[in-house]
Amino acid sequence: MKLILNKYYLVCIAFILITFFYFFLTSGMRIKPIQFPDYTYGQFFINNSEFKIYVADTEMKRELGLSNSQKLSDIEGMLFTFATPSTQHFWMKDMNYDLDIIWIDKDWRILGISEKALASSYNKNIPNLSKIYNSPENTKYVLEINSGLSQKLNFKTGNTILNKNLSNENFQEFFEKNTLNSGLENSLKLFLKLIKSDREFEAQCHYIFHGMGHGNLVVNNNDVALTFLDIRKYSSLVTTIPTCVNGYYHGVLEEYAKDTKDKNILLNKLSDICKNIDKNDEKDSNDCYHGIGHASYIQLDNDLNKSLFVCNNVSLDEKMKQSCRTGIFMQASKNYDFDPNSKQNKIMSLSFCDTLKDPTYEAECFNQVSYLVEDLNNHKDEFIKNMMQCRKIPNQEERITCIRTFKFE
Repeated sequence: MKLILNKYYLVCIAFILITFFYFFLTSGMRIKPIQFPDYTYGQFFINNSEFKIYVADTEMKRELGLSNSQKLSDIEGMLFTFATPSTQHFWMKDMNYDLDIIWIDKDWRILGISEKALASSYNKNIPNLSKIYNSPENTKYVLEINSGLSQKLNFKTGNTILNKNLSNENFQEFFEKNTLNSGLENSLKLFLKLIKSDREFEAQCHYIFHGMGHGNLVVNNNDVALTFLDIRKYSSLVTTIPTCVNGYYHGVLEEYAKDTKDKNILLNKLSDICKNIDKNDEKDSNDCYHGIGHASYIQLDNDLNKSLFVCNNVSLDEKMKQSCRTGIFMQASKNYDFDPNSKQNKIMSLSFCDTLKDPTYEAECFNQVSYLVEDLNNHKDEFIKNMMQCRKIPNQEERITCIRTFKFE
């Protein structure tokens, strides 16, 4: 009996010891509790590196900052937002670890970086003797991350920070600025990271690449042929996303045609551009003329008929003319704010085809409208489903009739 009792106690003691050591050894591996439960946060990309950023958007939160907090992980940071750009002054009051302080303008461009701001630079006994870190110029946002990360991740003045919660239009603008500031390769790699983390970005890619085309043409001093050539250098990066890359060519032509409001001047400006593109590459030529369609519609103040004048005279090749016209109709489709819950917007998004003076191009126009609806396939309503059925009708005239009926429902 005594022997059995001793064994029982030994087993109990062993169990207690094992349990104790398990929790002791694994305590460092547990997920830390959220330090800032009352803060909103967002996902940001800086030079292709993704961060979870807590937002200090009130006076109280800005004043507290990261004081007395546990050290952040290397994918976290805190963003201080201000109502208007101004000179900012930061110190390291009650900090437990060192930081990099990144100064950012209203366009999310890095103005400068105060690297290795030391926690010890705050003088608890005589606060007035503490080191003050000043922004290099007027600053709209200030970002704090762990010390040394800026150098490790190669952050530089001029880099543009991407907020993943931007609207489609702002994504296009962001990638235009990022290409200007950081180069085409940087923008392409950032985009590929975005779609890897969230496939929804691929649905917006066509106009994101428009922005890259805008920016890279400026980088290349308005040399269209050189700017087209640039995207080929990175063919290994973009072979799986041809629809996205088409947007790059369109953006190049849009930027090239900028500020030209007369249809005859615009035609003269654009007539030789696509002839200089490699004649052995039909796809590049096709994308070039398609881009002219986009550019014409934008520059001629959304006038379908003036834009068609440009497309129908810019080439002798009927196939290239049609590609150009498709660009017009695609751009016209994009210009309508499509709300599947609004009958009026359904009508508007279809009615621009009726403004054509020459009915010859109605079939092409309405066919492009059906592609627009396919692009908006995330709106799962009966309107979309029925429109997609129209697209399956092989006869063009019957397909047009089908699409037109939606304007009267």
